[in-house]
Amino acid sequence: MTDDEEEVTRLLNVLRTLLRMLGISNREVERRSGLSAVTVTRVFGGQVEAKVEHLLAMARAAGLGYGELFYFAYPERFDPQTASPAAQTIVSMLEGLHPSRSRLGPPPSPEPPALRKTEENAETVPADLETVVRKVLQEIRRQQPKKGGGPKAGNGSKEP
Repeated sequence: MTDDEEEVTRLLNVLRTLLRMLGISNREVERRSGLSAVTVTRVFGGQVEAKVEHLLAMARAAGLGYGELFYFAYPERFDPQTASPAAQTIVSMLEGLHPSRSRLGPPPSPEPPALRKTEENAETVPADLETVVRKVLQEIRRQQPKKGGGPKAGNGSKEP
């Protein structure tokens, strides 16, 4: 078996496993993908050469995006140090286009919208969650009608 054939077999095995994990039968794959029963059976059985179109149609039948299929087949994180020369060339070209992304990793997570400061709201948007919570609690206390006696809010004490 050639390296290419081994990789096709790997993709088919991963796809078959993902379908089983999702509880999707071959019959359901046929229905959702539009592939014939004979094609699905023969592709998974290795009796016919799997075409890329077959793999992609079956991934769609599972509700997976194309990238997701390949992620599950190849979950290892890309390592430019051990990559082929062609991949290293492409990475260096892409890094020039995306200077904020190092080594093609995921982009940094943005701040939650409620905490993001802009020039317009710099005075009104607190810098951290603790400050937000304190301000909300202060506002709630201000809005509550004053009642005499009883415990003070927040300390659990029964002393007046």
